[in-house]
Order: sequence, then structure tokens, then C-alpha cells
Amino acid sequence: MKHAETGRRVTVTPPDDVDRAGQSSWRWAALLVLPYLLLSLAWVFTNPPGAAPDEPDNLVKALGSRTLTAGEAGPPAATDEPSLLVKRNASITRLYDIPGRLAGISDFTCYAFKPTVTAACLPDDPPQHDGSVVIKTPIGAYPPFLYVPVGWVASLAESPQSSFVLARLAVTAISSFLLLVGVRHLIRWLGRSAVIGVVAVLTPMALFTMSVVSLSGIELTAALAVAAVVAVAMRRPASVHAPSTHWTLLAAGAFLALSRQLGVVTLAAFVIVLLVVTGWDRVKRLLLDRQRSFVVTVAALFVSAVAVVWWELTYDHPADVGPVINRAAVTPFIDGSYDLMRSAIGKFGWLDTPLPGLAVGMWISIWLGTLVVGALAARRRDFWLIVAGLIATWILSYFIYASVFFTVGAGVQGRQFLPFATFAFVVSGAVLADRLPNVGQAASDRFFILVGVAAGFSQAYAIYWNARRYAVGTDGPLWFFSEAAWSPVLGWPVWILLGCLGGGLLTYVTIRYRPGSPSGAQQESLVHHVAR
Repeated sequence: MKHAETGRRVTVTPPDDVDRAGQSSWRWAALLVLPYLLLSLAWVFTNPPGAAPDEPDNLVKALGSRTLTAGEAGPPAATDEPSLLVKRNASITRLYDIPGRLAGISDFTCYAFKPTVTAACLPDDPPQHDGSVVIKTPIGAYPPFLYVPVGWVASLAESPQSSFVLARLAVTAISSFLLLVGVRHLIRWLGRSAVIGVVAVLTPMALFTMSVVSLSGIELTAALAVAAVVAVAMRRPASVHAPSTHWTLLAAGAFLALSRQLGVVTLAAFVIVLLVVTGWDRVKRLLLDRQRSFVVTVAALFVSAVAVVWWELTYDHPADVGPVINRAAVTPFIDGSYDLMRSAIGKFGWLDTPLPGLAVGMWISIWLGTLVVGALAARRRDFWLIVAGLIATWILSYFIYASVFFTVGAGVQGRQFLPFATFAFVVSGAVLADRLPNVGQAASDRFFILVGVAAGFSQAYAIYWNARRYAVGTDGPLWFFSEAAWSPVLGWPVWILLGCLGGGLLTYVTIRYRPGSPSGAQQESLVHHVAR
């Protein structure tokens, strides 16, 4: 990377081969995102409408927010209401106007918490009304900003069933875009093998959240892209001067901040690490440079964070919030630590469809392999950053559990903390890309092959397992196709085959992206030339 300084201004002028690496990195990134897109589409159509935590309520929030309205505060809980959870939900409930033809979306919960009940219980003809109707949702306290595009797309539907599908497709499209941006940044600066951390953190539950009406998938992929910027800056400090880095940080950081309140916390933590690893001299140079892309990025992130803080102070006033540090919450939090981890890997539906132990064990092996091998191979600074990232994720999980969930007798979900965990995984992947070839090509190949096979199999198996639950129930036959009580549009074989295709392609791409693979030799050499 060349720097030409004129007065106080620094201009980044990449050589010709850097440009070629940048162009090819989009193709390599798209090749990795493709299997995730196929898997997400399989999830969108095989998962029945409403078959995700609070999905109908999220859809009401999206439809109500599409016109840039904040809704009205919901009615308070009865003064003699004994349930703290009911009181909490009432305190964050808001009322929204939604199209009358979509009024029946709240009726799509007949199988919630009933794993033996199939999706055949869904209403064939949910109620529809002329004009608009007012519906309440306990998701009212979430920032509305990213619900706007999702709700606008969902409002194009003519029926409640199709509104779920359109909203899910909007979430999948945004999540896939953010994933593409983050993966491209990693490949652009560190080479294809650096994406191994991405493969590890994108669990089956992550794909599930990218394919339902919720902002969790958007938050996760946005955090992953910001983590990619930080991981690259740690190993290629010159990257912070490139406009492409600024635009990546702008897009991912704005989506992360606007996703929910915890997104602002995640962004702030990642930006602090970015400033530390970048060094004050580079930060000062960026400030003096006043490069348009950098100025716009800083302004956009600031405005996004302020918008969420304003919403939080104005509209989010939950009842019965406990202290962040609560001794009484320590033991139940530790006792539930395995379930928390398992729910981050695969606990579908309304948390009533856990992924079988075989697939969970395979994914735990992927996590351990990526984090432990990455930490052991890392230099001192990288090692402590990986460890700090894991510890910070664990502590944050406890804080949220103690203050928000423990006081009302609810449990925390692993998917809620995957965004914060992306840092440790992405940094480990960056370390492995640099250090794993030093242990020998054979060992490097075996590692990527094992991760690729385990990840591809688990992703496809998760789609099949969830499909079986809604086709015949959890007590139904394993070969359910001929006995399915409910089937998605086009039938089960089409979508199960698409899921298998996505899983197989993920295995192929992961193996192909291993360090030193002949197919990527030219691209890898260009990246390492950039590093020098």
C-alpha cells in the first residue's frame, strides 16, 4: 500500500495488483455467501409462518413501523397482576395500525411450545378486514428504524401467510448483503482462508435468525462485518486508510447500531478495539486527512447511535428491571450455561425444537477447533484479544440475564449474544489464515476439511430436523415425506434438496478456501503482496 502525502492530506494509492485482488475478492466472497443464501431460502419456505420466537409480534412491529410512526403506548397491566413477566410485557407494549387484510398474523402461534403439534393447525383462512386495524405488540420497545424496510416489503402481501414470507425475504436479503460486505473485506485483505472464523460463528441458529421476521440476523451479520474491519486492521493497519474500509464500516456499523439497543453496545466495544489496535498516530492522520469517506462514516455512525439512544430514552421504559450484578442470578446463569450455548447453535421454533446432540456436538467441535487452535497459534496480542472477546461475551450475557431476564423468571437466548461473539471467531479465523500453514499443508488441509464437512452436514441436517417437526411432530417418523400433515409451497422434496445443496456447497467452498489450495494461489499471492 502506497501513501502519498500532500500537506496534511494522505492519499491511499493501491498498486495495480491490489486492484485486481479487490475485484476478485467480490467473486470469492459471493461464492461463500451463495450456500448461506440457499440455506436461508430453504429456511424461509420450510419454516411455517410464525414459527420463531415472537415472530408474529415482530411482524406487527414491522408493519406498523413502515409509515415511520412510533405507535401508541399500550394499556398498563392490571394493578393486581401477579406475573412480573406480564407486567414487563405490558410496559413495553405499543399499538400499531396495520393493513386490515393482514389482521390475522397474530393467529399463527397454534404450535408454539407444543413440539408434537404439526403446522396443520394453522388457519387456512385467517380473518381479514377493510382499511386498517390496531394490534398491540410487546416488541414495541425495540428501535423501529430497520423494521421500516421489512414492514414496507411485508405490506405488499395480500394475505397473512405471504406477509411472513415477504418479510423473511427482506431480512434474508439485508443479512446476505451485510455478510457479503464483511466476507469481502476479509478476503480482500487477508485472503480466502480467513473466512474460517465466519463459517464457525454462522451456526444453524444464525441461519435460522437470518430467515425469520426478526432483526437478530441483521444484527449478527452487521456485527460480523464490523468485526472483520477490526480483525483486518489488527493485521493490516494500512487498511484503515482505504475508502473501501470506511464504506464497509459505515454500512455494517449503521445497521448494527440501528438493529437494537445492544447493537450500540456491540458497535462501541468493537470501535474501541479498532482505535486501540490502529494506534493514535493513524487515528490522528485520519482526522487530519479529512477524507470524505472517513468523515461520512463517522457522521453516519454517530447519527445512528444517537437515534437509538434517543429512542431508548423516549420510548423504552421496561418495568421490573433488576441490577446488572445480582448474586442471586449467578447460580441459575451458570446452571443454564450449556443450554445458552446450545440455543446459540440450534434451538428452533419457539425454542421447542432443539437440534439433536450429534449436530450440537459437531458444532461445539468446530467452535473449539477454531478458537483453541487460533488462540494457541496467535501472537500474544491476538491471544489476549481472543480471550478478552470470549470473556466479555460471557460477562455481557450474565449482565443482560441478571438485569432483564432473571427478575421476571425468563431465560436468555444464545442467539442474542452471537453478534458480540463474532469478534473472537473472526479474529481467530484471521490468525489461522496466517499461522496454520506453518504447521504443515497436510494438517491445514485436514482442519479445513473437518470444519467444512461438519458445518455443511449440520446446516442441512438442521433444516431437515425442523421440517420433520412441523410435518409430523417430534414423535413422528424420521422419513416423514409420505405422511406429512403439513407441507410448504412446492412440497418438501424441493426445499430439502435445496438445503442439502446449500450444505454441500458450504462444505465444498470451505475446503476450497483452505490455505495453499491451488485454485486460489493467484488471489492469495496478491493479498500477501498488499500486506507487504
